[in-house]
Amino acid sequence: TLAQFYRLISGLSPTEPGVARRDPFAFTPADTATESDDREGFDPLHRRLSTLLDEVAASRGFALPPAHPEADDIEDPYRQSPEVYDRVAVLIDSSVGTIAAFLATATSTATATDTGKAKE
Repeated sequence: TLAQFYRLISGLSPTEPGVARRDPFAFTPADTATESDDREGFDPLHRRLSTLLDEVAASRGFALPPAHPEADDIEDPYRQSPEVYDRVAVLIDSSVGTIAAFLATATSTATATDTGKAKE
């Protein structure tokens, strides 16, 4: 879900894949896929996003679950009060904003690396 994706990226670095790994000697499925996968043909942006999505997917089973399982769900506001719609809108806006910023940082890092200069 959107809320779960938001929670999972909160523990990752958009500029340094793998930094959130709890045990540097333990390999996750994403590590194995990344190491055995030939990504040399991909452009840096595609390679960067692919690596980040692998990290998020791999952390799904290893990340601590939320204190309340329903925290990964977004309440359905259908036929609810305007307050429920507002609460859901704030949650979605915050989650999408954080995810977009995370991906923007990751893509600007990949682009800067590709061109050899840092983005401002």
